[in-house]
Amino acid sequence: AMSRTLIEGGIKRRKVILAVTVLLTLFGLITYLTMPRESNPEISVPYVSVVVPFPGVSPEDSERLLVRPLERALRDIPGIKEMNATAVQGAAIVTLEFEVNFNKQRALEDVRARLDQVRGQFPPDVEEPQIREASIGGPVIEISLYGTAPERELFARARALQDRLEALPNVLSVEVSGGREEVLEVTVDPVRMTANNITTAELGAVIARNNQLVPAGNLRTRQSTFAVIVPGVVQRPEDILDLPIRTNGDRVITVRDVGEVRRTFKEPRFISRFNGQPAFTVEVTKRTGSNALETVRSVREALAAEQATWPATIRSAV
Repeated sequence: AMSRTLIEGGIKRRKVILAVTVLLTLFGLITYLTMPRESNPEISVPYVSVVVPFPGVSPEDSERLLVRPLERALRDIPGIKEMNATAVQGAAIVTLEFEVNFNKQRALEDVRARLDQVRGQFPPDVEEPQIREASIGGPVIEISLYGTAPERELFARARALQDRLEALPNVLSVEVSGGREEVLEVTVDPVRMTANNITTAELGAVIARNNQLVPAGNLRTRQSTFAVIVPGVVQRPEDILDLPIRTNGDRVITVRDVGEVRRTFKEPRFISRFNGQPAFTVEVTKRTGSNALETVRSVREALAAEQATWPATIRSAV
């Protein structure tokens, strides 16, 4: 009798029942489309790290000049459970642990705001601070660039692809591995070094002093302000060859007089190959909470757009 009454009531109110059924189906479909789906589900880790690079700074100076201002600026961010700081050679690292149910987006915004406020207290040679999100999940997609193109061309294309993928909203980070970093190598002639009474330490000091980023700031006058640019970073082999080492009477001895400079690569730390050919591997890690399938789809679309500009000697594999 009860079931018959429910059935009769449903028939009488069939429009209401139909509307509720449509709404439930619609909400279920929306939830299915927006729900993250992946074989290795990502766990939200309540940690955010702030890294402030300062080349050459000692751990003691890093603590005094970087760590303490950072601690004062970050310690009262809402939701912080614990804060740990480390002063190392060349950098300062502050790790913030939040409550488990924290809002990561809100926490990142708070950290960026406090970091902008405290940057004025850092020495002028401090490099751009980095904010890193902790994530257990690994790369969601790996792309291999390979082919008969020169290593320098492969590396340039891999870096261009990295820049394009890092701009995607669902992508947390993009790492390029398998290649070697390009450098300028100075090869000296011991006979010419001895003839000019120049030591390797003296030559190394000259090159190091003339390969530094110099933030000159602005020049203020009564009428206006001018940006001062000091070209101090080596970009071409000729920049090193023309460096003066010392004067010998009326003659200026340059690096060109004692050696040669050529483009080369550092020793590889990780070798990547695909089908027997040298390759570069581009690893893409998605943001916590974003849809893995949507991230992979956007990465494939960006790869197709970038690959349209590649020469025929470069291919990709996903």
